[in-house]
Parts: sequence; C-alpha cells; structure tokens
Amino acid sequence: MTIDAKRILAYSCLHLPYEHPKAFQFLAGLKKEYKPTVVVCLGDVTDLHQLSKWPKHPECLSASDEVKQAQEKTKQLASLFPRQLVCDSNHDKRISRIAIHHGLPNAVVKTWQEVFKAPEGWKFGWEHEVGPALAIHGDRYSGKDGIRNATKDNFCSTIMGHIHTEAGVFWQETKGGCVWGLQAGCLIDPMYAAFEYQQTNRNRPLIGAGIVVDGVPQFVPMG
Repeated sequence: MTIDAKRILAYSCLHLPYEHPKAFQFLAGLKKEYKPTVVVCLGDVTDLHQLSKWPKHPECLSASDEVKQAQEKTKQLASLFPRQLVCDSNHDKRISRIAIHHGLPNAVVKTWQEVFKAPEGWKFGWEHEVGPALAIHGDRYSGKDGIRNATKDNFCSTIMGHIHTEAGVFWQETKGGCVWGLQAGCLIDPMYAAFEYQQTNRNRPLIGAGIVVDGVPQFVPMG
C-alpha cells in the first residue's frame, strides 16, 4: 500500500477513557489546520487499567465501566479518524497478554479490535513505514534518550510515543544523510488515579502531538 506522507499527523497515548478532557478537540483542530494525508496513532488507545499486572487503584473505574466508556470513546475517535495507521502497544495488548498468562487460546479470546469495534480503515501493526520515517509505539524505550536510541536502532527517522514525559524533535547527521526522531508526547489527563504513579514525578506529562510536513517534523503542544 502506497502512503501519501506529505502531511503526517501522529499522536499517542490517549489511554481511553482517561484521556485529557480537550484531547478530541485538540486532535480535531490539528486535522482541520494541517489536513493530514495520513494519520498515525502511535498506540495506547486504551488504558485497560483493570487488566494490568500492577496493583489496581481503588479510585479507578471498574473493569466493566472502563471498557464500556473506552468503547464509546473509541467510537468517537473512529468518527474523527475513520482511516489511520495504529501501532500495537503495551496497554492495548493487555487483553491478549492476560489471556496468554491464563493459558487461553486465541480461538476463545476476543481481539482488541473486536472488543472496541475498530473500523476497517484502521490498519494495525507493530510498526509502520510512513514516508521517510518508521512509526512505532516504543515500549522498548524509556527516558530522555528513548527517541534517540530508537532512531539509532532503526537506522532511519523515527516517530514514537510511549514516553509521556518526553516530546520534541532531535536531528542527527549520518553518512546516509540527516535523520530525525519525533517524540509525540501524550494525550492523557494526568490527574486521573490511573496515572497516580506519575503525579509525584518531577517531569510532568507533555500533552500534544506530532506533525510532519514535507519531511520536517515538529511537536505541537496543546495550548
């Protein structure tokens, strides 16, 4: 499939239903302003807090309510972006991982796409080639050097999510030419109990998304 990557909109980490209250408005504004030729969701569409292997926060939604609210908000996201590339990610994979943990075969387990009724226009994969760049979620990476390490490992320009507290662009000159890494921030509401682990972190989540126009990347913070 040939992808028109003249104008790329890349966003990450909505963690539905715990997204920032202005996340959808912000994404709609970027869509209107930049008129992207391709949209890339870098993963963690949903949080699935109650399916985590970590302790469950008592102030979070029940598993049933969390899924129901995330289903409704995924429907809203599909209305905004009926066609997009979606990167597989650690939070969205919690359904399959808990099934594997309990020894359940694929034949008796619904996929994330089935649970959240992903439209046919959403194409899923661990990575996507988008013009000059490789788009990934980035759960192999962490910290301030995450995007640098990912770009070096991929030997090409890279667009990445996953790390909530990092955002921006870095450039590197190589023998093959100049490459860049775009860290796309996140779109969570950090005040939700699901993110209590970040509330005492000196580095706060960076709310925004990535834009690449004619091969030039930028991070657009939520105003």
